[in-house]
Amino acid sequence: MEISTKVEHNPIRQDVKKGKLRYFTYDMGTNGIPFNYGMLPQTFEDPNEVHPDTGCVGDADPIDVVELTGAPLDMGGIYQVKVLGCLAMIDEGETDWKLIAINAADPRAAKLDTVADWAKLPGGQEQLDQVVQWFKMYKTTDGKPENSFAFGGQYKDRDYALGIIEEVHHHWQNLLAGKINNKKGWWFPKQ
Repeated sequence: MEISTKVEHNPIRQDVKKGKLRYFTYDMGTNGIPFNYGMLPQTFEDPNEVHPDTGCVGDADPIDVVELTGAPLDMGGIYQVKVLGCLAMIDEGETDWKLIAINAADPRAAKLDTVADWAKLPGGQEQLDQVVQWFKMYKTTDGKPENSFAFGGQYKDRDYALGIIEEVHHHWQNLLAGKINNKKGWWFPKQ
């Protein structure tokens, strides 16, 4: 399921690639994706701008959020999260940022500030490794190559991630203002 960025009001729908429904069949023994997955609204990864740290353009989507707590979250739900860091995936030559976060309502949120803090929890480092592995491999079941990562697959810290959020929010503002070519046909409310 994915947010349909080209459809009026951006509903959540089954993802379609090349006219076929898209399913992720990659399973690493975790009964599916080992995290909650969503996006941060009012963000846009600019496909016209090469990021200086990744050497790649953005993927023309909102920035993704990987929520680590494991507590099930409702599809389409709106949740406040605490950002711990980020991961810079390179997907078919495009930067596809993954914010690493936890639900702000989780009791551990008050004591955790960084990905390094999460890694110190029992099973925390293992889960962070699973996130990298899942994003590296999930498209290989479709015959595509493994994804790669900037920074050698290392997580960037909270401050870096907050800078990325600011950057992609600015790109979104420019998209709405018509300063970025909307060549993929994103739908957004008239200003």
